[in-house]
Amino acid sequence: MAYISNEIINEIRNKTDIVDVVSRYVNLTKKGKNYIGVCPFHDDHSPSMSVSPEKQIYTCFSCGATGNVFTFVADFEKISFTEAVRLLGEKVGINIGTNISVSNKKDEYFDIYSTANKFYQNSLFTSLSLNAIEYLDRNDTIRALQYAEKALIAAENEYGKNHENYGYSLNNLAKVYDKIGKYNEALSFYLETLQNIEKSIGKDDENYGIALNNVCQLYMELGQYDKALPFCLQSLENIELNLGKSHETYGLILSDVGFLYTELRQLDKAIPYYLQALENTELSLGKSHEDYGTALTIISQLYSHQGEYKKALPFGIEAMENAKLYLEKSNPDYGDRFKNLGSLYENMGQYEKALILFTESMENAKK
Repeated sequence: MAYISNEIINEIRNKTDIVDVVSRYVNLTKKGKNYIGVCPFHDDHSPSMSVSPEKQIYTCFSCGATGNVFTFVADFEKISFTEAVRLLGEKVGINIGTNISVSNKKDEYFDIYSTANKFYQNSLFTSLSLNAIEYLDRNDTIRALQYAEKALIAAENEYGKNHENYGYSLNNLAKVYDKIGKYNEALSFYLETLQNIEKSIGKDDENYGIALNNVCQLYMELGQYDKALPFCLQSLENIELNLGKSHETYGLILSDVGFLYTELRQLDKAIPYYLQALENTELSLGKSHEDYGTALTIISQLYSHQGEYKKALPFGIEAMENAKLYLEKSNPDYGDRFKNLGSLYENMGQYEKALILFTESMENAKK
């Protein structure tokens, strides 16, 4: 069997524009220097995927899918990397034949990504990092950690610590430690990743926003809410810049900021962020989505904790009506929303209404 030479892969890559290729499968809209579109690799409700014509890569903010033009076609069409190379080669007038391969059959999946990755300095992962991510997806954390550690060494040797590929290898190693519950180790690597991206790519890049959010999530996992907050706020600014306020990711981070202010006992600051998150959820996911009802309930509870029962009431009522329309009665949240509204009426001295709602909540609990 013949093998595709590195020169041919590189030639096809140079003659192919990732924006043109991806736009054949997904509607793309220009956003700043990049293009955004709905990610085809998960159940995406709003544009989560960013395509960079400068770097010739794609990245999904929600599911983490990332790669170059060959990996996109291979994953979308559910074909091998070799077949993706052949398909794209034909589009640019390069016929590589049929009886060819990029790697040994023994471990084709990993080797083909390793071979291809050598030609993309701007790819988000080195070849070993790709292996690490694949093993991590398979929950084989032992092998994932081995590959991630090797990838970091390889990235430093090939590119140096100031290159973005070193940062991406740091990020992959952090993901592995995060997966196995070693949060302090993960946090250390996420912080180093953040510093690398700031130096190698810049703060305006979407990957800087992802790195900020990773640090925020780790501090939250460790219960260090005061340290998490500034990273979350910076991530929010970055996501607004790159994806816009109507994107669901923006709404999720708004909720995180609201949660952090709540945990820090700054309810007056938490409420505005939850109100924005509610508006975002309605725009990006719709009122039928469970997150919309959850946001209504949280806002109602926050106003209630501040003794502002009249402000809390309309949110509590809408949360209950949302439950009636969109939640199964067997869902615990269904009864909780009735109980929450009952507590509001009780605090307002409307005991008959409260009793009806408490009864409904108890009936739901029995089920």
